[in-house]
Amino acid sequence: MVKKRVHNLHPTKELDKIVDWSEYKRGQVDMLFIEYKQWLKKTYQDKKEDIRLPMCSKNGDDDQKLWVSADIKEKDKAEK
Repeated sequence: MVKKRVHNLHPTKELDKIVDWSEYKRGQVDMLFIEYKQWLKKTYQDKKEDIRLPMCSKNGDDDQKLWVSADIKEKDKAEK
């Protein structure tokens, strides 16, 4: 029997109760990405003179696609 892969799976509070996203490689990489974003923000938030390229004015936010718990995503958004 072949298991179907679910490509459009997005963590929700209901799924967080039954799924540990850190057990999946995708969840581990997405958590590392959030940690990197937090480090980047803390490191370069007040150092605009060190930034070579400005941020794009139309940059998108794909954080809703990350495979991490909804609580972590909400905390990350609150820190923005």
